[in-house]
Parts: sequence; C-alpha cells; structure tokens
Amino acid sequence: MYHYYNEIKDIGEEYSINLISQKNFTEDSIMRYHFIAYPNEKYDYSATSDYVLDVFLKNTLKVKKSNLTELEAFIDDYTKDLTIFFESLLAIVKKVKTDEKYYKIFSLLGLSALLYPLVIRLEAKQLLGKNISSKAITFLDLIEIADVRVYKTRGTDPTRDISYLACDTKSIQEDEIESRLISFINRFMGDATFKSTLENNIYGNVGLKHIFIEYDEQILKNRGNSPYSLQDLININNTSPTIEHIFAQEVRFNFPSRGFGSDEDYISTIHKFGNLTILEKSLNSKATNKTPEQKVIDNVYSKSLFKCTESLNAAIKNNSNDFTKDDVNKRTTELIKFCLNRWSL
Repeated sequence: MYHYYNEIKDIGEEYSINLISQKNFTEDSIMRYHFIAYPNEKYDYSATSDYVLDVFLKNTLKVKKSNLTELEAFIDDYTKDLTIFFESLLAIVKKVKTDEKYYKIFSLLGLSALLYPLVIRLEAKQLLGKNISSKAITFLDLIEIADVRVYKTRGTDPTRDISYLACDTKSIQEDEIESRLISFINRFMGDATFKSTLENNIYGNVGLKHIFIEYDEQILKNRGNSPYSLQDLININNTSPTIEHIFAQEVRFNFPSRGFGSDEDYISTIHKFGNLTILEKSLNSKATNKTPEQKVIDNVYSKSLFKCTESLNAAIKNNSNDFTKDDVNKRTTELIKFCLNRWSL
C-alpha cells in the first residue's frame, strides 16, 4: 500500500491533481476514504483518520480478539479491501496520464474530495468506465455530472447521502448504484434548479474553468476539428487559466450606456454567465479594468488560445467593437443551453 501511495502522490503532483497534490493528502487520507466506503458497525461518514484508527480499528480488534476465527476473518477482509482501495486509486490516477477525460475531471475540474470514496469503490468493482443502463454514458460521466451540478454549481457539499452510497456500493448491484446516484443529483440539482442557478451570479462557481474548456471543445467539434488532445489540455493547464469578466468588475463608463441604466443594474449583471469567459493568467492581467472594446482593440482576447474567447473577440469586432447588456443576456442563454445539454441526465 505504501508503494501504491508513493506512486499515487508522484502522479498527482506531476499532473496537478488538486486533491492529491496537496500537502495534507497522505496515506491516512486514503485510509479515511476507504473507511467511508467500508461497511462497519462504527460507521461515521465524517470520520477523521484518528477516528478510523482509535474508534474503529482498535475497538473492533479488541472486541474480536476473544474469537480468533472472527478476528482472522476481519483482518483478512479489511486488509485485502484496503489494499484493493489503494490499488484502485492508483489505477485511476494512472489513467490521468493517458486519458483526456480523466485528466479533465481530476486535474482541470478538480473532483470533490467527497466523491473520491465512491469513485474508488466504483473502480474497484470495475464499474467506473462501464456504461450505465439508462443512457449512453459511463459511471464516470455520471460522477462528473454530480460534481459539476451539485458540488461545483450548487456550491455546497452534501456529505451524508453520497457517503452512504459509497459504503453501500461494496455490496449493492450496479443498477441500484446508478439509480441512487441519479436520484442524488436530481434531489440536490435537478434540471430546473441547475438552469435557475446558472441564470444568476455564478462567478464563484469553481467548475467554470472546466465548463469553458468543454464549451471550447464543442466549438472545435462544430468547426469539424478534433477535440483537445491530452498534451493540449496539459498546455492549457500550464497557462494557469482564469475566469475573466468581459465587462470589468469596476465600471469604466458613465450611465446610461451599453444597455445599463445605473450602477446597480451594472453590478447585478457583471457576475452572470454571459459576462464571463476563460483567459490565460498573463492575458487576464492585461485586460484588468478595460472595457470590452478596449480588450478587442488592444488584441487581448485575440491572443488567447481559447476558442470561446477567440469567438467572443470576433463577435465584438464584427459588431463595430460594441458589446452590451443584451449581448451578456444572449450569451448567458447560449451557455446555459450548452450546460443543460452537456451535463444532462
């Protein structure tokens, strides 16, 4: 297990897997994720590493030591399952090195830590890459939908339901796993709630980088081009992409102007989906506090490698360098339509 951990940690740091590359990610972290996915009488979905060792393991061994058959059976089952858990996490992170989908989910999206116990258990059961029965998507795709909708867009961290599912996945059938995961997504972020949330201020959505990269790939496909290769995605990540406000957070003109009637009108619009795009960090610093037309005239957006920002630049340029509140609203509608289709249930 320690050999597995060392390799997991090395790959996580090399490929910028946000959770694994953190200093506080240790062998104990994997042991705690395993505990969340391991049915037991001392179950606690919010357990710490100390709880796993002191309350679960020590007490369980103490209770069973008077019956050597039970003791041996427990030790055998627990250590084998824990080893499989380490091995399964290693199998996942190895795919980050070779598979674009895994790289996007674990290195760009940054999968929520709360989903790791379930993801690892699914890999251990060889279900992660398998298609679910109701749609032509895999269990990994369903995990991505849960993360984008619930943990990133909703902005809270439902723990109990997803932890119990991770625990039960060891013994239940795949159709029940599928049903419960879809039910979880619908309960916490169904289509209507997903849409209404995206219509409001979403600047704090930590999944926006991933969303815009997926939108970029849709533009590439519409143009008849191939999606990003793994090396393309690594190069993109190396630019430290940021979320850019098209209309700056600090107003740079007087009202009424560009469809805004007042300062309050402007403030209520700037964090909406249609006023955001993705931009390399180096270019974002050059765009600070400029108006949309200044960013086009100064060739800030035209230098971006992102297709959606390139398209935005062309649209503004073709409209006599004009960009208004109406354009923000139209772009918001377009982006929401994309999200509802891309992460649909």
